[in-house]
Amino acid sequence: MLDLGSRLWAVEVKLTSSPSPADLERLNRHADLVKADRRILVSRTRSPVSNGRVTSCDLPGLVREITDM
Repeated sequence: MLDLGSRLWAVEVKLTSSPSPADLERLNRHADLVKADRRILVSRTRSPVSNGRVTSCDLPGLVREITDM
């Protein structure tokens, strides 16, 4: 969990380079429990994917997400 003042982000880190839809579903379920505003799955993926609420990216992508706030 990242508490960014007025926003709460659920972040999960995986070693895989290809996270599965089940990984994102699990992240969403847990994020719903704490009412997280954003959900970010960090892995060794080459291409970030985002729908505004859920993002799958690599570590540099997470840093960009935080600094672009």
